[in-house]
Amino acid sequence: MIFVTVGTQGHFDRFIRLVDLWAVDKNKSIIAQIGNCQYKPKNIDFVPYMSSWDVEQRIKSADVVISHAGMGTIITGLKYKKRILVFPRLSRFFEHRNDHQVDTAKAFLKLGYIDAAFSEAELIEKLGCIENLNPITQDISDYASRELLSALRSVF
Repeated sequence: MIFVTVGTQGHFDRFIRLVDLWAVDKNKSIIAQIGNCQYKPKNIDFVPYMSSWDVEQRIKSADVVISHAGMGTIITGLKYKKRILVFPRLSRFFEHRNDHQVDTAKAFLKLGYIDAAFSEAELIEKLGCIENLNPITQDISDYASRELLSALRSVF
């Protein structure tokens, strides 16, 4: 099963439209949480919102998570060692206030925790080979590392 989520902050019609177009004639079980998107998918099952518990259960049972670059979704996906493909929201399309999701995606990509697409063409390309995404093999902690805590203490 593929779980697609836009999170809870605003619309992300561009993303949902691309995933829906990719899903045409795919024999895959896909459920999407689409928030307040104006675009209503025709090729995938969807709901506007889910409780945080429902989102976690969907991520837990998914084979692949396709998502905005939200920290909560990424961390939950990592917790359950899921294959994750993110597509950051962009401020120039009024999808968010700034482009911090691009930075988030680049940081997690550099660590090897996720895969990411930064353009519509790249998203379609990566969706085409979604089965080749590598799952996470290392555990992540529920707590901050000693190094991070030490760095924060030195600042505060």
